[in-house]
Amino acid sequence: MEWIIKATEQNSKLLYEIGWSYLYGITRYTKNYKLAFEFFTKSAQQCKDSYSMSYIGDMYLHGQYVTKDYEKVEEWYQKAADHGKSGEYEFELAKLYHDGKEMPQNYTKAFEYYTKEKW
Repeated sequence: MEWIIKATEQNSKLLYEIGWSYLYGITRYTKNYKLAFEFFTKSAQQCKDSYSMSYIGDMYLHGQYVTKDYEKVEEWYQKAADHGKSGEYEFELAKLYHDGKEMPQNYTKAFEYYTKEKW
């Protein structure tokens, strides 16, 4: 495991791919939320990878390895939005607040994020 971490330290795509593989248990990787979270966090912190940031938000949303925490969901999606260019993370936050299925419904925040999106 140590050599994987060393080899991937500055490669956000590889860190993200390994995290994703652990999250879903793809190919030779056994599903392991702890390792997925660790690889996404390394990618987010070291390489500012927006995909990894959004997956950290997803893990807080679904309580995968971490405790469900809606403030952390918003924090990590916002970080992803700040580093992304498409507006998809603002849109995702807006949908989450609008629908109220996975996060507490909040039309004010939904409107705020719908109008922030860059699409």
